[in-house]
Amino acid sequence: MELKDREMQDMEMQNKEMQEKLLAYRMLDSRLKGLVQQRELVAQKILEIRATIVSIEEAMKSKGDVLFSLGSQAHVHGEIKNRDSVIVEVGAGIALERIPERAKTALVKRMGELEAALQDLQRDLSRVSSAMSELQEQFE
Repeated sequence: MELKDREMQDMEMQNKEMQEKLLAYRMLDSRLKGLVQQRELVAQKILEIRATIVSIEEAMKSKGDVLFSLGSQAHVHGEIKNRDSVIVEVGAGIALERIPERAKTALVKRMGELEAALQDLQRDLSRVSSAMSELQEQFE
């Protein structure tokens, strides 16, 4: 009788451990998906900033019409009347007028911060992925 009780307790403990590991795996999987989403958003923002820097450089050099983006892949021809300043958002819905070089410097700084965040996200992704692999091995 004691042997069967002990075997039942062992099986219950093993079942509980497996359930805990499964829960941990699901939590890690959810975290991984969130990190992937964040990584994609940050990478997209970096590309956007690079394109903006190039656009500022080209707009300041141009002499005639410039093609301005209206968003959603729509554009309009226009002329730049003041090449001495660019309006740059600095956060919290606040935009400041800057000379083009200073605007580019601010954008390069922001891009550097995003690249550092991207590296952090990549490290987190590696850690979570490794933890998931370890748990997966325990299921087999």
